[in-house]
Amino acid sequence: MTIQEMKKRIANNQTTITQLTQEALDLIEQHANLNAVIETNPDALAIAKQLDQLPHQGSLYGIPILIKDNISTADKMKTSTGSVALADNIAIKDAPIVMRLREAGAVIIGKANLTEFSNYMTDGDMPNGYSSRGGQTISTFGEQVDPSGSSSGSAVAVAAGIVPITIGTETCGSIVSPAQNAGVLGLKPTIGAVPNAGIIPISTTLDVAGPMAKTGEDLHVLFEVMSDQKLELPATLEGVRIGIVRELAPTTKNGNIEANEKLEGLALEAVKNEPHYKKIVNKLKSAGATIVELEPHGIYSSPIYPLIFHEFKPAINAYLTEYGSTKQDTLAKIVEYNQEHADVALKYGQSLLIEAEEKTIGDLSEEAYQEALAQQKEAASRLAAFFEQNEVDAIFSFILDIEASCFAGNPTLTVPIAGAKTKESPLGAFFIGKYNEEAILIKLAKELV
Repeated sequence: MTIQEMKKRIANNQTTITQLTQEALDLIEQHANLNAVIETNPDALAIAKQLDQLPHQGSLYGIPILIKDNISTADKMKTSTGSVALADNIAIKDAPIVMRLREAGAVIIGKANLTEFSNYMTDGDMPNGYSSRGGQTISTFGEQVDPSGSSSGSAVAVAAGIVPITIGTETCGSIVSPAQNAGVLGLKPTIGAVPNAGIIPISTTLDVAGPMAKTGEDLHVLFEVMSDQKLELPATLEGVRIGIVRELAPTTKNGNIEANEKLEGLALEAVKNEPHYKKIVNKLKSAGATIVELEPHGIYSSPIYPLIFHEFKPAINAYLTEYGSTKQDTLAKIVEYNQEHADVALKYGQSLLIEAEEKTIGDLSEEAYQEALAQQKEAASRLAAFFEQNEVDAIFSFILDIEASCFAGNPTLTVPIAGAKTKESPLGAFFIGKYNEEAILIKLAKELV
């Protein structure tokens, strides 16, 4: 059921919030084999019963929701980012987005599984959707399908119909990629559009939380709650200009264009799936959008790793000081705990955690960090100029390289393409929006799904 269907049933006395909550908890149990949920809220039914006694107010009133296990909740649930090292961490206060969910009347029924430490733990072979605390998230399309990550459980829970909406987080691709592989909608907002305080971080510059859903309307409702704003969506796509990029320029390094095997691989996939992408283009035209063919010059990938490498240590230490209640209250103690409990904590290693702890100062004073920050600002300016020069409202790419938009901080949307698959996973269409123009992307989601 969608949010609106649930609210209608509540309003017509066809169900209660308690019943909806119980149904969602039952579905978690029925789909336990997917490992999409790392923990359920022991107070969920009590909260639902209380809401049933109150006036039904708020855009998410009575709606069950799952949130990623790196988002702080000041209740009986843990906030562990999937790590056994943080399995005792009960946040001392809610993250701001959790406060907004509660104010809107949502029932947080549990935490979604994820790739441990949001996929910033090891450069080894840790599979997407695996965490030492939650185990391996399984795609609804079968064990052979990559659930992608790091918001694996959030995407799979929506795909399985456990709840209509979930929240994931993204540094680069961690919302839109698992959403695509699950065949659902995923929106990575503009950096800063949603507060990232109270979220176990990777990068203070690039982290952002975003909604996942099956319908554009549900995506719209949840984003408005998360961002605490009312969006004015265009009534139609008349006058909206969509730029089509059929390929991407290779990455740049020190000003030199280099070959990129990943883009070459994506290009081959794009050729194979072009008929499916054309369906999206035809839908956009039918809805009144103006389609503009674009050359990719000006959209380049940029290296995000230097930013994450320098920001991770001070960011997680600051989070643990402000929100945590765990004995492992620094990165150094997490690394030490993992080493002492390697049999359960380090199935795939922790090379990135060790590197961040031992090779960064932890105060962001390094020259290399300042250079990376300058590159990020340049990337944002370059992508903004690309939008302006081509006079487009959004970019639809056949082979979107996610890093191009995540490094610049622009909002990104993935939309499932009905009946289309690549390597057994659903195929999705990616759109990049202009800064703080989520309204256009959500309108596209409503028109295309």
